Amino acid sequence: MEVDEEKNVSVDETLEKIAELLNEASISLKDSVRLSNLKNVQELIVHKNPELLDNFLDEILQFQLDKSGEVKKFVVSFIEEACKKDFETIFKVIDNFRYLLFDENVGVQKRSYLAMINIYKNTLKWIVRHQSQLEEHHKQTWYTILDMKNHIAAQLDSDNDGIRTCCIKFLEILILCMSERLKESIVPHVNRSDFSVDQLDQDESELFNRDEMKEEGRYHLKKLLEYTLSNHISSVNLITSICVLSNVAKQRPEFINTVLETFSKILANMPPTLGKSQVNAVKKQMKLQIQSICKSSLCIGFVTELTALLNELGCSNNEINRLIPKNLIAESNKKRMNQTQNGSESKKAKLGADKNQEKSVETLVEKLRNKENVADLVLVTMTNLPDSMTSKFTQEYKPISNAGANQQIRQLAQMMVSYMGDLSSSQAILTVDDEDLDDEEDEELKFKMKIKSEKIDYSESTKTSFNRQQSLTTTPTKTLPSNLNKPASNKTFKLNDVTNNMATKFNQEQIRDLFNKTYTRILDSDEIISKNKEACLVRKKTLIESTTIDTYDQNLMNYIFEDVKKRLDLALIWMFNSYIKLKSALHKRNSLKYTRYKLENGLDVKEEEEEDIIEVGKDRMEIIEKNERILHSEIEFCETEYDKILIMILKNLQERKDQKDMLFSKFITQVPHLTEKSFELLKEACKDKEKYLFNMSTLSELIITRSKQRNQLIQILLYFTGLSNQILRENACAICLNLYERSQFSQVIEAASNRLHIYYWLKCLLQESKADERPTIHIVIRIKAEFLLFCIIWQNNKHHGHR
Repeated sequence: MEVDEEKNVSVDETLEKIAELLNEASISLKDSVRLSNLKNVQELIVHKNPELLDNFLDEILQFQLDKSGEVKKFVVSFIEEACKKDFETIFKVIDNFRYLLFDENVGVQKRSYLAMINIYKNTLKWIVRHQSQLEEHHKQTWYTILDMKNHIAAQLDSDNDGIRTCCIKFLEILILCMSERLKESIVPHVNRSDFSVDQLDQDESELFNRDEMKEEGRYHLKKLLEYTLSNHISSVNLITSICVLSNVAKQRPEFINTVLETFSKILANMPPTLGKSQVNAVKKQMKLQIQSICKSSLCIGFVTELTALLNELGCSNNEINRLIPKNLIAESNKKRMNQTQNGSESKKAKLGADKNQEKSVETLVEKLRNKENVADLVLVTMTNLPDSMTSKFTQEYKPISNAGANQQIRQLAQMMVSYMGDLSSSQAILTVDDEDLDDEEDEELKFKMKIKSEKIDYSESTKTSFNRQQSLTTTPTKTLPSNLNKPASNKTFKLNDVTNNMATKFNQEQIRDLFNKTYTRILDSDEIISKNKEACLVRKKTLIESTTIDTYDQNLMNYIFEDVKKRLDLALIWMFNSYIKLKSALHKRNSLKYTRYKLENGLDVKEEEEEDIIEVGKDRMEIIEKNERILHSEIEFCETEYDKILIMILKNLQERKDQKDMLFSKFITQVPHLTEKSFELLKEACKDKEKYLFNMSTLSELIITRSKQRNQLIQILLYFTGLSNQILRENACAICLNLYERSQFSQVIEAASNRLHIYYWLKCLLQESKADERPTIHIVIRIKAEFLLFCIIWQNNKHHGHR
């Protein structure tokens, strides 16, 4: 009895302490205090008194709405720890966890992705064991987890490097859970209880299908390998991928060959974006992972591959011999002896083929060191290339960083041998004799293969097929076509030679069609030339200058808003280009006015000024007046064009449903100049019931940054201080007071407010009212009183400031 009473007293004390900590955390304004209290509560209800977990679960989860990202991350870790202690907790907190996983804070997202690793594999294990006892809410929870799993797996394309790192770690769990654990698998003690496909009792059930899970696991592995070999991968993500692939190879030996091939490809072609120190860090990590594989029984069948990788990483033969245990070497030799004794003739033939293949590789390596041989190969293969680049090649191609190195040449030779077969019996590799070619073979190919080590004018070698056939038929082994003996032509390609006669060769519809196709190809070349800065700049200039053609401006607008988040810079360049044209026209007009002033007052005109206005046989003033008329129409056109583009972009940005990315604010605060129509559009945007806070803050930022247009922007702000809408009016008054406290804005705001005063305020109120509804005297008196109170507060602040 006494023991029970002591326990009850201790539980009561714990409950009081937990309640006190939670109350203090809920009212505290410091993140550190809230975090400290919540961690103490977690220690009490998760580790020391897990029976109290259900009692305070909701109180802890309410902190997911906290403004602090650190507090939200704590809630994620609390959910993870609570699920480890009592796994059925996940069915109670799944909605809260999903809310945090899609939080706007990147740090919270990354913490949720890492917590999902344990939650996913533990939920999968629990669901599989209790398939016959599942209720509807269990199934719904599992479907929610599958949705979150697919969301995280798709984050390899995320813009955030840290999110991609967390995604790679999560893919490791997916691959391991969706593949079979073999006897040879080396599984850490911590992960021995993890789920694998072989634990499924049935091949197919209501929620699981073994073959489909295996296929999905292979799919995720393929995606991870593709990302690991991509050019744009960062050093951190590459190191993480190497560690993940090494773990997959150890725990799933069926993938070890694929992993070692991937390591070899990484060494052969490091991402070009990495610096020397980053490359060294990647190689160091890969060396550690390969060494761990060498020390295990997995190396028995892959000693050759591992040795080659370690050699490339700078290990000596002595180091390699020390890495691989002697018992494994003996076991490997014993296995080879058994294979030799029991092997068939096909095995011997295969061994002989391997030796011949190695000889072929060595022969090709020597031949590929000769630049003339490489040039011949390029010329021969060019005849088989397609007319247009395939999409697959565009997606998979990446430049070779170590072209010409011994390692790259050997790798190329191995690829060629694997495609062409054994070359040991060939009389001469990379050389072709006319006697070896049949008469029925393609004579075009024969011609290309005969030009080895000859100084040929390739521009003249494509005159006619008839000349080639005649030359090859008459003297096939000793001479070349007569046109090949001519010296190389110095004639260069000129674009004008092609385009000058275009109008006579094509009608207007054909020319228009050519323009449209060219324009479409330029639009679609975004990803292809993304890494070439000069090409990107030329592309953007071309797209913007093409807007002078009818309908092309709308085409560019549609292209920008297909992915406006990535292409907003193109819209800004478009605006600046239009503004520069307008300023250039204004500058010409000012220069012309100055020249006119000089002529009217008998002052000397500079030679460069005369060149712009004087024509032989005409009066100077007539030329100036003509130029002024031309410039006037040009300025009107540029102003109209600038205003039209600005309003189109602003309207499209304002009409977007999702405005969390703040693109409207980014754009309007970066454009070079705001027009009258854009002021009206900004005023209307500030009246939006859902986005008024965001747009009013944008107006405040414009007032601070736009000194030349500050008066007009303050007029818009003061306009909102007189609206009948209380929310907008109070928000505008608060912004006015904040700005007035700054000395650079006080005089401007005072001058503007004196012009408006009460009568203008009431006038705005009447204009905002509907035609058939006049404001009542009560509304007028209330508005007037609020304005007077606003003026009193303003004056008080002003006097305090002078003191």
